[in-house]
Amino acid sequence: NTMSQIGQFGAQAKSAVNALSKVVTEESNPEFTEEQQTELKTAAVEALGDIGPAAKAAEAGVATALLSDMPKLRKAALLALVKIEPQAKVAVPTLLKSLSDPSTEVRLAALNELTKFGPNAEAAVAGLTTVIQTDAHQGAREAAVTALSRIGLTVKGVVPGLTIAVKDKAAHIRLAAVNALRPWTSDEMTAALKATPALTSALDDSDPEVSNAAVHALI
Repeated sequence: NTMSQIGQFGAQAKSAVNALSKVVTEESNPEFTEEQQTELKTAAVEALGDIGPAAKAAEAGVATALLSDMPKLRKAALLALVKIEPQAKVAVPTLLKSLSDPSTEVRLAALNELTKFGPNAEAAVAGLTTVIQTDAHQGAREAAVTALSRIGLTVKGVVPGLTIAVKDKAAHIRLAAVNALRPWTSDEMTAALKATPALTSALDDSDPEVSNAAVHALI
């Protein structure tokens, strides 16, 4: 559609920012069904995200879409905000807020974005640990493990978070956590010492892949 085409021009489409922002923030048009309205706003939000930092003026408007009742629009708004403000100090707090979204689709989007920030997502450690402890969706818990592993074992809170995941009910998540706890540097070895009891318990894991990984993590 036209808005998607506008977004493809990136920063060159800066002149369309105000018009697109208006589409996002304006009251529902009675001529459109709720579904049509959501599609329209979602397209506008995605176009603003594609424009990127040049759409800074629309940031507040896009943020209002995070309050939508429609998961599709909330997800689009979240991803667009990260493109508009890609710096970790701004993007990470925004993503953190969506870790408690009622929609699995939105939470997964937030988690997948957090994994891209690596060590710069340090502020997300506590939130990611909460996901590991409480999220009913296996994909969300696994993504949280991945994000923690990319933040790094030497960052405070990462090893305790991964240690919790070593006891997850899903074998593939336990395996991911054990592998993430395998240290590669002397600093990581020091940090990983706290995980020794959990890794030792994992030697008796019912899944042979997990127990084998625990052996290598303890060496």
